Amino acid sequence: MADMPTIVISTATGVQAVATVLALYLGVWAPRRAEQIAQRKERLQARRIAVAIEPDLQYLEVKLDNARGMLEVQSKIPGQVNAIGFSNLLRSVQLEIPPMLDRNVDQFYLLGEPAGPTVLQLVSVALQYNAMIEVASSRCLNEAHVSPRVHANHLLGHITLMDKLIGEAGKEIKPIHDSE
Repeated sequence: MADMPTIVISTATGVQAVATVLALYLGVWAPRRAEQIAQRKERLQARRIAVAIEPDLQYLEVKLDNARGMLEVQSKIPGQVNAIGFSNLLRSVQLEIPPMLDRNVDQFYLLGEPAGPTVLQLVSVALQYNAMIEVASSRCLNEAHVSPRVHANHLLGHITLMDKLIGEAGKEIKPIHDSE
């Protein structure tokens, strides 16, 4: 039969071994669990953004269709028109960046590849389009007559690109939007 000090020592050694194994397990499990929680949080944020911007993409598509219709009429006008009237028309086809697209522009990276860069490019092209309108409209105010065909065709190219990006973005955010 073992004497008392041997039992205490072997019990202490056993407890220490169990504590060591438990510490190793927790040392591996805790960081993995924290990483899983962080990844889940990012997926939920990406889904929130995808759900939030989908109606904005549809709104932007409607606005682009209206702008395209007005600019296509202008692109067929031969010769020159009153510059002030054309300047007002240009300002009416400017695009307001929808609120959820504007508000989440610094969070699009959460959407991942390829959706994030596509949506970011869409916002960038829309801002370029608006800047072009501002420049063209300002130039019109310094002239008596302008040729709408040149300006309208240039802007129609940007509208075509934005339409393409809206279609791509819609397809790319759908899996994020519909994920469980």
